[in-house]
Amino acid sequence: SFCTECGADVANEIAESCDTVEGFNFDSISSLTGMANEQMYAQNGLVVENGVLTGYTGKKRTITIYGSIEEIYDGACENNQIITCVEIEEGIKSIGRKAFASCSSLVEINIPASCRIIYDNTFKNTALRTLILTEYKESVVLACLSETSKTNISKMKISDAITKKDGRVCVNIELIEKTIAKAVKEEEERKAEEK
Repeated sequence: SFCTECGADVANEIAESCDTVEGFNFDSISSLTGMANEQMYAQNGLVVENGVLTGYTGKKRTITIYGSIEEIYDGACENNQIITCVEIEEGIKSIGRKAFASCSSLVEINIPASCRIIYDNTFKNTALRTLILTEYKESVVLACLSETSKTNISKMKISDAITKKDGRVCVNIELIEKTIAKAVKEEEERKAEEK
């Protein structure tokens, strides 16, 4: 926890005190940071390879995916029945195909502004009810909806399912799904009566 070159507390003072020491090896700090991250990932059941989350082996219901991870790989948490809530920190850039597909207990996910790419079927067959965003992106909301809801999204005004709290946008996915399902059913019944 202390710098071997100058004795500074690595956690708090390393940047301030070491940049003035001649011959200081900054690569050693980078190596220490990498080892600390790897240990943190392992303790929390995150399987990370070269900055990419490839799996989750933990038993926690609420997980945090740290900002030091850049990408969540295809199928990384697929079929996990334990996870109920996912907090993704700022720094994650993309979430792969089926990354959380068939996570039947997943009800809430927090996606940061840094996440620019979310592939189709990322949240397929989940119980997702709440999506929390740092900034609203329709593409992210669409990625969280079932195929039926995506196809029939015009039957609902999405803004009716959005609230803002503490600088975040909360999207009620459950309300969107139910409202669209109801509208589709009513339309089918109307068409059946016309025949």
